Amino acid sequence: MAERHVMDLRWTGSLAMAEAFLAHAKEVGHDGTVSGEGPEATLHLSVEGTDLQTLRDEVDALLVVLSALEDADGA
Repeated sequence: MAERHVMDLRWTGSLAMAEAFLAHAKEVGHDGTVSGEGPEATLHLSVEGTDLQTLRDEVDALLVVLSALEDADGA
């Protein structure tokens, strides 16, 4: 059986930010879901890599995108 490297990310906060995070994650090739009702939601993203270094690179790149979006929202 081949190895599988996966990192699951869950984030809880405003529905608007969860949807923005998901949209940006999709732009860089990651699928996810947003669940919840009302003003609060949970974002779930799953990142896969062929090996641990590839997974780390993918996660790092995703977190840079999400961090930039969070910084822009707080400005």
